[in-house]
Amino acid sequence: MSISRDELVNVLTVVSFLAHAEREMHAAEKKVLIAAFKAASITPEEQEQMKANTSLEEMLEHIQSVEAKHALVELMALVAAS
Repeated sequence: MSISRDELVNVLTVVSFLAHAEREMHAAEKKVLIAAFKAASITPEEQEQMKANTSLEEMLEHIQSVEAKHALVELMALVAAS
């Protein structure tokens, strides 16, 4: 099973949300997130959808597949390590 586009957008939204939680983002974290957004070809419409999401719980509820959950953990680790 593969990750749906909706799950991918939610994974990126959660990681971005958490990266911005401290109000400051390290330059390396920002570069990793930008690279992930570009690799996923996030559209301006998807960016607006991401900005509109304010509930971490809701975003996490939309991440259902094992692959998407694994991608979330891997991307969180990548951003945290940068």
